[in-house]
Amino acid sequence: MKEMTFLDHLDELRTRLIIMLVAVAVGTVACFFASKPVLVFVTTLSHVKLLALSPQTPFMVLLKLSLIMGIAVAAPVILLQAWLFVAPGLYPHERKYIWPAVLAGVLLFIIGGGFALFVVPYTLRFFEQFGAGYIVFNYDINKFVSFVGGFILAFGIVFQLPIVLFFLAKIGVVDYAFLAGNRKFAVILTLVVGAILTPADIFSMVVLAAPLYVLFEISLIIIRFTKPVNRDEYNE
Repeated sequence: MKEMTFLDHLDELRTRLIIMLVAVAVGTVACFFASKPVLVFVTTLSHVKLLALSPQTPFMVLLKLSLIMGIAVAAPVILLQAWLFVAPGLYPHERKYIWPAVLAGVLLFIIGGGFALFVVPYTLRFFEQFGAGYIVFNYDINKFVSFVGGFILAFGIVFQLPIVLFFLAKIGVVDYAFLAGNRKFAVILTLVVGAILTPADIFSMVVLAAPLYVLFEISLIIIRFTKPVNRDEYNE
């Protein structure tokens, strides 16, 4: 396996990041024309009324939404480039998992984003019940898009957990016994991740942490029947 210097790694990282950014830029431009229908759909789905606090706000919000959608559309390229970056450090028998991992990652990202859209209305209803009867909820369109977009990206990211754990188990970094024996730390870690990736409130944190822990348990089932490859066979 060819050895890469530190500078080689930096050059490789720069190339991969440039490709990711170009993919996001192209996706953002393409999604701008669909951003308004998507905003109308999400608003209707969530049963909310939005307010623009300045004349330029709607345009700026559509740009922000286009960027969020651009990231989602560019997810296959982003995942592929991430895997290709680590590929030089993998053995040939490990590289064959790159494409299945990318395809599975895209599918899980879509599922995670869809689950987020499903959860958003219930999250809003939860918060609104504390002001029911004496507060009229008209949301700032900018903050609403940031809230929903952040939810979608956060769920899309955390739904990659089974792929990451499967790959780590396949190369022998973790195993079933280790992960199963540290469930209590997994619970704490999911709560921490939920707190980092969602707004600063307990409900949103739990909404993200709960499916993340379920994914952890699903990953355990998969890993239990995953046979790690023997890297020593490929060492010269």
